[in-house]
Amino acid sequence: MKELLNNVENLKRLIASAENEELISIQFFSEAFDLLYKTHEGLIAAESEQIQRLRRDLEARQTKLSGLKNGAPADEPEESTDVYLPTTEPDEEPVAENPIVSEEVRQTVEAIVAPTAAAASSAATGRPKAAKDIRTLLSLNDRFRFQRELFNGDLSAFNNLIEHLNEASSPGEAAKLFLSITHRADDDELTVEWNAVFERFFA
Repeated sequence: MKELLNNVENLKRLIASAENEELISIQFFSEAFDLLYKTHEGLIAAESEQIQRLRRDLEARQTKLSGLKNGAPADEPEESTDVYLPTTEPDEEPVAENPIVSEEVRQTVEAIVAPTAAAASSAATGRPKAAKDIRTLLSLNDRFRFQRELFNGDLSAFNNLIEHLNEASSPGEAAKLFLSITHRADDDELTVEWNAVFERFFA
């Protein structure tokens, strides 16, 4: 929980630092995506832990009720050890929205974090290709880097590339599609990186 709160505070400070900037650096987005992913994972873990505690508490209460119905003496109530997520105090000052980046960050996060969640789900079942999305094999930093280096940061163009690659039936077909869309050379460094991704995706 402490790590989750630290990530939230760091993200809040990062966004506040860019509030008055006319041009936001690439490093800002990279750090923001990383913190958003860590926060997302932290919330999932906290929620899962909370559900398990509630389930255990419910089972204990059902056992006590069952004992009362059968005439057995009820156990002394135990002191609750449940830990709840902190809530925002009414007088706490709200975080100001950043009109420069809020919409762009929202759209980019939807396109990047969602496939990451799908990758985590697929990894749990041991079937990484089940999601049928090649983004599941790319880290957050790699997705942002490819988007920037291939399409000058154009998210729509990057998503279009992914959609076409997902329809390929083999590494060779995916490689041809990649070259036809990006107009990169066969021996280009990025092309080599993507060919390695294709091999893993269709393995």
